[in-house]
Amino acid sequence: MATFGVFALFPLLANVSRPLLPISQSARQKSVWTNQRDKLVFNNKDADYYRNYTDAAAAIAQTGGKRIGLLIGGDSWEYPLWRYLRKNAAAMPRLEHVKPDAIPAAIEVLFILERPDALSSLAPRAANDSSAFVFRRDRRDHSPWEMLFPPSD
Repeated sequence: MATFGVFALFPLLANVSRPLLPISQSARQKSVWTNQRDKLVFNNKDADYYRNYTDAAAAIAQTGGKRIGLLIGGDSWEYPLWRYLRKNAAAMPRLEHVKPDAIPAAIEVLFILERPDALSSLAPRAANDSSAFVFRRDRRDHSPWEMLFPPSD
């Protein structure tokens, strides 16, 4: 049993993405004790991904939408969005996974993450380095989708 404990220490202490003790002194390498929880979720992604995700989540929270449609890739997460909206939205909206060709009329805000195929019908000219996009529409008058994030130049 002691042998297993010794072998368990190596991956525990040498975990590169979420180290208990920072082995390297780089800015990216922070221990789980000193890094913010929200940033720990994105440790295996680059800083731009974190910034795009949180800026898109802020745009969603500012809309005040009650029904949010999610078009996310198979390896994308919605957990950080839930967490961000729970802390920053006036009221927690309903998040629903939708298909690009069948977005329900009740959806007010659309969050697209890592799904460039879904952009072709909504914003064909949205050639941007962002991995996250937010669109809004007024469902009462069936207005077209308006891109909120990333901001158009």
